Amino acid sequence: MKNLLLLLLLSLLLNKVAVASDMVHGFKSPMFNGIGFSSHEITIENLARTRKQSIKDQAKADAETAKVASQNTPLNAFINNLQARIYSQLASQVTDAIFNSNGANFGIINLQGGSTVTWQKNGDMVTLYIVDPATGNTTTIQVPV
Repeated sequence: MKNLLLLLLLSLLLNKVAVASDMVHGFKSPMFNGIGFSSHEITIENLARTRKQSIKDQAKADAETAKVASQNTPLNAFINNLQARIYSQLASQVTDAIFNSNGANFGIINLQGGSTVTWQKNGDMVTLYIVDPATGNTTTIQVPV
């Protein structure tokens, strides 16, 4: 009986069938397995493009900063202030010439860069023509005297 029981236990233990599957190696990276490869390539391309663009933008910003810093000198500040005062004085003289009752009826001022300001008195009105050579636009202003 003891032998029978032992034999029965052994037969139960040995009856189990070993189940196994083949070991298959699979890469997780889409670069190697091909699944999702196109989206992987797009992501890499976008990262490279973004990096190149940020480098270009940074270089442009650095160049602009250097340009502004080189122009921000006491000499340049003096020249800009002097130029503003000269233009202000010129505008005052033009205003006096236009609205003075003994002034000229017609006049032309040529500004730096090719711009021109022309005025003409027509009775009670003064017409100003301002020509911008860069765009070719003419601005017309009519002012009562």
